[in-house]
Amino acid sequence: MKFVSTTCILVLLAACSVAPAVQQEHMIIAPHTIVLSSLVLDSTVSITHSCTCPFSWNATVSPVSPWLVFEPNQSGDKTDIPIAIDTSKLATDTSRAKIYIVSNSYGEDSILVTAIK
Repeated sequence: MKFVSTTCILVLLAACSVAPAVQQEHMIIAPHTIVLSSLVLDSTVSITHSCTCPFSWNATVSPVSPWLVFEPNQSGDKTDIPIAIDTSKLATDTSRAKIYIVSNSYGEDSILVTAIK
């Protein structure tokens, strides 16, 4: 009887150790930091996710930055989203804004943009 009990416990422990790991799907943003200037007025960013499920996202810029050109509402994986600055609208020599991105089910992230006049 003791042998049967010990065997049952070992079988249960073995079953627990081979259970598949749960993978957390997530949003992928690159790069997280962009520096633009009068020499480099534009660039691109990539906003994708780690699975094939439907994906949408919205972006908010803080503080409001009229010098930043970025389309905030898109859906699906995008690997070449244009981002640019309008140096004529820069109030100071160096300005910063953060683009906060919220997805439908894959979390939140942000991109820091620095603009140099």
